[in-house]
Amino acid sequence: MRKIKILALVLGALITLSLLAGCSYNPAKEDMTEYVNLYDLDKINYELAEKLYNDYRTDNALTTSSIQLSIGDVVDFYITTELVGGSEDNPTYTRVENMCYDTDDTMYSGYRVGESKTNYLFDFGLRWKVENANVVSQEHRSLTLGKSFSFTAEYDEDYDKVELAGNKVRFTVLVTKVYPTGEYISSSGSYDYNDGTIYSSIESFFQNYQSNKDVVEIGDWVIISFEGSVSGKTFDGGSDDNYGLQVGNGYLFNRFENGLLGHKVGDEFVIGLTIPSSYSNEEVAGKDAEFNVKIKAIYDADKTVKDNTVFDSLYDLKNSLRVKNYTRFEIMTYVTDNSTIKKYPEKMLTQYNKICRETIEANIQYVEEYYKSYGMSYSRNEIIVSMYGTTDLDSYIDQQAKAEVKRILTGYAVLQKLGLSYTDDDYKRDLTNQTIAMNYSSGTNYTEKDIENTYNKDRLRGYFIIDVCGEALWDNIDAPSIP
Repeated sequence: MRKIKILALVLGALITLSLLAGCSYNPAKEDMTEYVNLYDLDKINYELAEKLYNDYRTDNALTTSSIQLSIGDVVDFYITTELVGGSEDNPTYTRVENMCYDTDDTMYSGYRVGESKTNYLFDFGLRWKVENANVVSQEHRSLTLGKSFSFTAEYDEDYDKVELAGNKVRFTVLVTKVYPTGEYISSSGSYDYNDGTIYSSIESFFQNYQSNKDVVEIGDWVIISFEGSVSGKTFDGGSDDNYGLQVGNGYLFNRFENGLLGHKVGDEFVIGLTIPSSYSNEEVAGKDAEFNVKIKAIYDADKTVKDNTVFDSLYDLKNSLRVKNYTRFEIMTYVTDNSTIKKYPEKMLTQYNKICRETIEANIQYVEEYYKSYGMSYSRNEIIVSMYGTTDLDSYIDQQAKAEVKRILTGYAVLQKLGLSYTDDDYKRDLTNQTIAMNYSSGTNYTEKDIENTYNKDRLRGYFIIDVCGEALWDNIDAPSIP
């Protein structure tokens, strides 16, 4: 059979399920213990949440992609560390044996990008396209996993690592695997757990405390106001009155962050830079800009965290927030996978078989029409195998319907087990939020009724309840407190 490539389908919402009627089976009125052998919820604790998040990162580790590293990513790599001597025209290189991990037996595993200020120059060389990590760059390094690259760094005499202090050093790195914070995991269909999702929590944390430092250094959290202009005109995205960032982590343009170093609270100054050509605002991308900046507060980030939380560093605080975000959205998947169904409600299973069948048939028809529009013809079986990996569509639909019914029944079982309620007012709130989110992300203008007609009211309620249970299970965990 010919192998054909099926494009990722993002179908208009109203294609798939608009013909579905409401489900006559109401789980809210049933005793879920008759249907679900529920996983022991008392076993859910913070240690399990951490393990599941780390397993998630491991399962989604990047081994073949070309990527750009982010703060918080964990990497495995080979590294050769050498002191650079001789002249510029005739350099010499001397291995620093206790800092070389360039054999299969000594490969460095589990390096945490951005964890240590001591390693700032090395991390900078990993993340930014530079030959010398002491030179500011505006372009991220695109790593090709399995392909080595080199950069140098020049260290001060008082550098913490005596082997490197006062020396120019060449690092040759070959990254073999990346365990991302989530930024690159979204391509696999998982929720995006990158640091953007925890930014507001970090920003709010520092706003609870007084500025505790005089001069901006790498690793500090600073709050600034700034206004950017190109040719004397301000531009969208170029201004903020109360912006927080950790200097050196690439929240803003790298040259911008570098321009903050050495300034004090109350300083007002101008930073000039060329906006990267990749900047989202195409009107100013690649152009010279000036930013009027004022330093409003400076925090020793790690000290502030250590003095006011159970965490030793901002890195550890951020990782706990990642665990929290992951758990809230994914713990119900774990509970569902570890629960069993005693019996399926016949009416509900029939309904969800119909949901799956009509969705799949709509997708098949979409693909058939897509290829016909380009003068290509594939048989129905070829399309089905390419999309679903089988020609036994009935069995596939039955499996999918049972999986979805199991998820929803488990949600109701957890709701009952925790003694929670989910009212019509809760549903209306969640439907409104869902509609707003879908329209925002897709640029559409669906009404709440459109969403209900598309996805089925009872089905939507079931998935909203799953979200509520995920939040409640996290709230029941004895997790480290974050002010």
